Amino acid sequence: ACWGSFFSTLDTLRKERTVILERIEQLTRRLDKGLLDKVLGHVRVLRPDAPVDALGVTNVEFALAMLLELEIVSMDQVQPFLLQFCKLDENNSGRLCSDDLHLTHTMSTDDARKLRSFGSSRYATSLKKSQTLPAPPRAELLA
Repeated sequence: ACWGSFFSTLDTLRKERTVILERIEQLTRRLDKGLLDKVLGHVRVLRPDAPVDALGVTNVEFALAMLLELEIVSMDQVQPFLLQFCKLDENNSGRLCSDDLHLTHTMSTDDARKLRSFGSSRYATSLKKSQTLPAPPRAELLA
């Protein structure tokens, strides 16, 4: 029984060491085509309705892509926050700012619900289709 526990602990330590070495390798890695392709792939999944252009990715997108690549977090853990962002983004700009706060307090409840519903459904649809979806003018949302 003692030997079984010993080998079980040894196996656990071996697996933990492998994970730590993989993380160290990623943190000391130089940018190459393979890494860039992996990061861009994660970013395309994270924001499917926005094209990844020649400007590349931001530092936050890179960090989140690396967390996904190293399986520290999963898309199942990230997606609820992306959907929440879409619901909070009242003006549908792709950024949270004081305008969203102002709209939250000045819009009618029905108008705010329509706008939030559009944002979260647009993200969910674009995740499934992985294509660019243009944002309709605000007048169409509230009609």
